[in-house]
Amino acid sequence: MKLLKLLIGPEILWGVIFISSKWIAKANVKPNFRYDDLIANAYVILPILTFLSFGFSFIPPSEKSWLIVRIWILSLVVGHFSLSSLASAYSNQGPGIGMSYLAGMCFILVTLIAGTLLLFLFAKH
Repeated sequence: MKLLKLLIGPEILWGVIFISSKWIAKANVKPNFRYDDLIANAYVILPILTFLSFGFSFIPPSEKSWLIVRIWILSLVVGHFSLSSLASAYSNQGPGIGMSYLAGMCFILVTLIAGTLLLFLFAKH
């Protein structure tokens, strides 16, 4: 039962996100650059997934100890690596995709602050 508690958490979500971002970055090749639109919108998609990771506090079998700290660390570290690999795979390298990375990291940070506040206000302790 303890193993199930450890498997249900933000680590599995961010693991899937990281593997998916690496796969998308590797698959976005010439001539059609199929995933450019998805990569360009990753700065919005990853903060939404970050906010959804706070939902693990409402799943009964998930491990609650240090959950917020785990969400913060994983979101910032894996969010950085995911956005970085996606940005490096974008077809038209320039300041626009760099700004997309910066905006994504800022949105993740704002989402973490908002999610933590909402969790402290509305979750049963």
